Amino acid sequence: MMRGGAWDAPSRGGWGRRRSEEVGSMAVEALNPEGMPTHAGDLSIEGRGIEPIPAEARYGSLGRIFTVWFTPNLVPAAFFIGTLAALDFLKIGFVTGVLAILVGNLVGSILVGILGTMGPQTGMAQMPLARAAYGKSIVIPGLLNWLSCIGWDGINSIFGAAALSLLTGLPFFVSLLIIVILQAALGVIGYEAIHTFEKYMALVLGAMFVVLTIAIFGQASTGRTDGFTGADQLGAFILFSTICASFVLAWALYASDYSRYLPQNTSRFGIFWITVAALTLSAGWIEVLGLAVADKATGES
Repeated sequence: MMRGGAWDAPSRGGWGRRRSEEVGSMAVEALNPEGMPTHAGDLSIEGRGIEPIPAEARYGSLGRIFTVWFTPNLVPAAFFIGTLAALDFLKIGFVTGVLAILVGNLVGSILVGILGTMGPQTGMAQMPLARAAYGKSIVIPGLLNWLSCIGWDGINSIFGAAALSLLTGLPFFVSLLIIVILQAALGVIGYEAIHTFEKYMALVLGAMFVVLTIAIFGQASTGRTDGFTGADQLGAFILFSTICASFVLAWALYASDYSRYLPQNTSRFGIFWITVAALTLSAGWIEVLGLAVADKATGES
């Protein structure tokens, strides 16, 4: 009788829970024959392609959305955009430039934030999702996006290789090869590797740019005024804002890529505002640094 009493109940309960966990694990594996990361920090190679991520395989917290959108904009390209303000066709003053940078990045990041909310809802990356609207003609924007990626990767790789060569003394070609291999490795490992990399690089690059900010504002040209007035000034403001907006708006093509593993019940409100904040803060920060030394960087006065 003891086996049918209190002694046996815990054993059966424990076995039942273990069995339930095993069945749940088998269900995920059945839905995912190609392999997917299962938790934060899981750097196993992602074998899944463009198929939706099953609801049972979702994981991750809302906070990681910030670093995945913050870190990629801490780049020289954003700095270069800020320096454009001093060119003859813009002649944007410092205060006006800061306002234009803020407006441009806010406007440009809105669409990225909206599209990013689709990741947890669908479990899909952005370009495959676009097929619902474009059908087979998605091949055309897909090809354009592919060409755009080549150009973007090329620019960033050159900047990165130049920096690595300067810091280490390695030949530029060797530095470029290292940068390309490291980028390729992140892409091959996939979603979780990118999130993990961006999380730690947010600290590294953030610290570097804090030091750079202190150095730059020690010799910044914050007293520069607008070179145009009236309608010309408004036109210059709109143009510079548009240039800034285009920098972050380009991420719209990948918005849901970095949220597709999040649970379906992840706050869409949270995803939207964290995305907007991360893009605006990072791109805006570096663009203001470029704006602060625009006269010296472009040779304009």
